[in-house]
Amino acid sequence: MRPWAALGFDYIDPPFATNSVFQSRTQMDAYSDLLTGAHYLEFLRERLILLRELLADDGSIYVHLDGNMAFYVKVVMDEVFCAKNFRSWITHKKCNPKNYTRKVYGNVSDFILFYTKTDSYVWNRPVEQWAGEGWPKEYRYVEEGTGRRYMAYWRTGAGVEPGEVVRPYAEGVTGTMATLLGLFGS
Repeated sequence: MRPWAALGFDYIDPPFATNSVFQSRTQMDAYSDLLTGAHYLEFLRERLILLRELLADDGSIYVHLDGNMAFYVKVVMDEVFCAKNFRSWITHKKCNPKNYTRKVYGNVSDFILFYTKTDSYVWNRPVEQWAGEGWPKEYRYVEEGTGRRYMAYWRTGAGVEPGEVVRPYAEGVTGTMATLLGLFGS
């Protein structure tokens, strides 16, 4: 048994291995990010091992990175937390590239790697409450048996006329999909 309370959730935003010194708005040195390459990965690996030990068995960790080191750090995290405990690669859009002027694609995303310590972890499904009174119009169909609301919409694809309903694999479909397909007269 641990002599301390284990962490249920950990979010870290480590340096991004930029080999730069960052300054505040007043031009004072705010922090330095001078570790790069293998030194950076070992620095982070040591801390991830410590965090894994501090993490509760049902805990999770989120690591915020940019595109320069995210792929390398994922390999380290697969080693430390075990690849089977990798849950998600979350892309965070940080800006709009429409006015980007260099001859490369814009640096518009950061990434968050989500791992758990074990297969038995706490998951709180992210849900936003619907604001306003428009939801009954948007979600006008009700699933039989559960009462859950859903929307139906026209799908399009290659070789499909706009507005034509695409119904691949419609034969033998049961349950909610059959109900949904029934809405379109199949």
